[in-house]
Parts: sequence; structure tokens; C-alpha cells
Amino acid sequence: MDQKQIEIEEPQKYQKMHKQIVDLKPNLLILDISRIKLDNLDAIKDQLQLQILIAEQNTLTNNVFKELKVFKQLKILSLQDNHIVDHTHLEQIAELPLLELRLLYNRIASLPQYYRKVYEILPNLMTLDDYDRDGLMVNDLFQ
Repeated sequence: MDQKQIEIEEPQKYQKMHKQIVDLKPNLLILDISRIKLDNLDAIKDQLQLQILIAEQNTLTNNVFKELKVFKQLKILSLQDNHIVDHTHLEQIAELPLLELRLLYNRIASLPQYYRKVYEILPNLMTLDDYDRDGLMVNDLFQ
């Protein structure tokens, strides 16, 4: 398979994946939409019962926090390895019942006082990247 053929097949592969997301059954509780090059959550905006959302290795930005505020049941959220650069819009999810949040491998995770700031903005959060408020590593809820 030559390079030109690969370039043509890749967009078709991701378009097919995005279509499958749109065709999901309503009222899902758990959803993993990792590695499909999503840059927004339009495809799942009707999944209002979600409790666990894993959206790793996409191209989501800080704007995702504005989209997430509609998921009022969300308890576990992983946005690892996306394009989240800072704390902008993070307060949009402060009212969610989030217990665990994962933001590793985003630029935000390398900011000074990252853990302190996130816990300050999200006071109900129990675990951030496998660490509690006291900096102690906790069991991974994903395993």
C-alpha cells in the first residue's frame, strides 16, 4: 500500500467512526470515544445519562469543558492526550458530580500548581490523574 492510498483511507476510516457514534443507542452510561480524532463532542450531545466518558487521544481543546456541562450524571472523565492547554473553561464542569478526572499528556498537566488549581476549581473532585487532594496515589478506577 503506497502513501497516497493510506492518506485516502485514513479520513474515510475516521468518518465511518464518527458516523457510528452518531448512531449510538440513547441513554448510554459508559462510553469510550478514544483515538478517533474528535475535536468536539457534537456526536454524543444527546447521551445525557453518561456517567463515565473516556475521550483520550483525540484533538479536543479547552472548549470541551463547555460541551461537557450538559452531562449532569458524569462521574468519571478521562481527557488524556488531547489539546487542553490551561484552566480556561474548566469551571464549566464544576457543578458536575465528577469523582475522577484525568488530564495527563495535555499541556495543562505541566503547568505550575496544576493539581492545586484544578482541585480549587473543582471542589467535589476526589481524584485527579490518580492522585487525591493530599497528593497520595489512589487506586485507578479505570482498572
